[in-house]
Amino acid sequence: MGKEHLVIIGNGPAGNQAALTLKEKAPDAAVTLISKERETCYRPHLLPRRIAGEMEEEALYVCPVESYKAKGVKLRTGQKVVGLNLFRREAILDHKEVVRYTGLIIAVGGKPRIPEPLLVFRDHMFTLKTLDDARLWKMRLSRVDDILIMGGDLTSFAVTKALLGLGKRVFFILDKDAFWPLRGSEALFRDARKSLAARGVEVLPGGRLRSIARLSDDAYEVQVDGDKIRVGMIGAFSAWCRMSGFWQDRAFASTGASSWMSISTQGSRGSTRQGIVLRYSIPIFGITGFPSATTTPSASAGPQRSICWAEKPRQPWPRKAFMKCRGLK
Repeated sequence: MGKEHLVIIGNGPAGNQAALTLKEKAPDAAVTLISKERETCYRPHLLPRRIAGEMEEEALYVCPVESYKAKGVKLRTGQKVVGLNLFRREAILDHKEVVRYTGLIIAVGGKPRIPEPLLVFRDHMFTLKTLDDARLWKMRLSRVDDILIMGGDLTSFAVTKALLGLGKRVFFILDKDAFWPLRGSEALFRDARKSLAARGVEVLPGGRLRSIARLSDDAYEVQVDGDKIRVGMIGAFSAWCRMSGFWQDRAFASTGASSWMSISTQGSRGSTRQGIVLRYSIPIFGITGFPSATTTPSASAGPQRSICWAEKPRQPWPRKAFMKCRGLK
């Protein structure tokens, strides 16, 4: 292989910024950004404002497609990585193409978490992580007036604020495990219930989901403890979990996948607000001088591999989470 070819999997804020930074620090290297989504990079934290109608879809995008070419980054959208051969340094795409690299960053982010007891209902629940999710929310909200929100994470409060702005009737079930990065406490639950109720949200007491019956395309009957309510949508927001399925399904090497997973899946619940994944371990092959991070050798990874830990976010997330709970700010 000739000059360095640096590949980034994932075109969220973290992957996008990684591609631009690598091109700036290594201008002679070829940089390829691979994304399974067909859109260019957008700001996922603004999706609740999009479903509220406060901003147009075009305003979500970080940069136009043409800017990648101008900056020397090859953007490949709508292409999914289905396999990794780490020792041959190859990424296998869903259409069987093999992309060789000298350096690899995986920035696929997290996925919405649905607690295990509720997985049986997941086909009836709506999440909000991608632009396609936002489009689905907007389409459904044009036909329904009553929405049940299950959760307590940052997204659930942002979506609740958006729904109230649209004049929707909102029911809320507080999930004690959804207050990440804060630990749920009775005082926090009390503040959250009081704040939600003050804004017209109907917080369901007890909050234990018993059953969901689909009555029509736009109507569900939900039993929560001893009460039954009818709603048109059910939103599930219980923080995020890492994309463990990505490693389990796609990572393989001659020594087996377990050694790769021990390197790549340490840490959990990342945030990409600052452009580099937080609290995620990122295996880097053949990349030197990676900016804005510290690298430490991994004993099991060999001399040419290291794990990159990103910097701390500038704004303390616990404080922001608490303000979200108290004031839907």
